[in-house]
Amino acid sequence: MKYRKENGLITTYYVCCSDKFPNTFTFSPPAESAYAIWFSVAAGFDGFLRWAYNSWVENPLLDTRFRAWPAGDTNIVYPENRSSIRFERLLEGMQGVEKLRILRKEFSKSDDVKAKAGLAKIDDLLHRFNKLPEPEESCDALVEKANRLMNELAR
Repeated sequence: MKYRKENGLITTYYVCCSDKFPNTFTFSPPAESAYAIWFSVAAGFDGFLRWAYNSWVENPLLDTRFRAWPAGDTNIVYPENRSSIRFERLLEGMQGVEKLRILRKEFSKSDDVKAKAGLAKIDDLLHRFNKLPEPEESCDALVEKANRLMNELAR
């Protein structure tokens, strides 16, 4: 990744059926979708890539399995403009890391003690997300802490 950054290349974190965690399968805890976005930032990636958005199986409203692939791997939304909790939680993660990006930018411009403390809190938070194969805390707890911290720092 260092080489890619030095050469102006974008590097994203990618999930598909071979990744056990974090992922967005229909059986994955819902917060795992938001966690995947936070993890991509914590690990230093430029973004997140999920391989399929709406590659539906024959009847995705009844069964999202495809051959030997885990359920939900081929889609994160459903026909007729139906969302999913997995997609909504993915959006939640995107909104959270966008707040983080804005706050980092603002705090980095200042030598203020409050700004430096905010950056330290952000670094501590991201360190918690950069734990594989699984975090020390539940995805739910970490995503909730991240959302709370972003809202607290934005005040």
